[in-house]
Amino acid sequence: TILITNAPLYNVSTAEEVSLAKTQALMGMNAGELQVLMSVKAAMDPDGLELESWFTPGGTFEGVAWNSQGRVANISLQGRGLSGIIPSSIAELTALTGLYLHYNNLKGTIPSVLYKLSSLTCLYLNVNHLSGIIPVELGLLNHLQGRQNHCAPHASKYIYLYII
Repeated sequence: TILITNAPLYNVSTAEEVSLAKTQALMGMNAGELQVLMSVKAAMDPDGLELESWFTPGGTFEGVAWNSQGRVANISLQGRGLSGIIPSSIAELTALTGLYLHYNNLKGTIPSVLYKLSSLTCLYLNVNHLSGIIPVELGLLNHLQGRQNHCAPHASKYIYLYII
């Protein structure tokens, strides 16, 4: 038996819900953000081979960093061999400041709802198998920064991206 003091109680019924509740309690995570991370994992790693630490109760959630309020602040999954899609649900991680998904095998389009990530300063999607156009809504990301000459929807905002 594990006793976790000062942790909220969770009403759970399935083994997966127990696992998620334990992870949430151990990490002090926001319950909604934990569910979003699990949906991101399912979409970007459909075979469940690359993000194994995202399944473990109390796991490391490798590639994820939290801010001082326990909110997801950074997702760094570059070069992990991810082969799924970038899910729209990632836009629910509203404290996200960095999204590093370059050097993978991600397919599909760039979700236009990423514009909701108003704190996003770094967005790296290059060297994937993305298709379609860069959503014009990404031009609303006022805090995006760039240090190299790459694709720029506006003069001072850079999105690191190669469409192949």
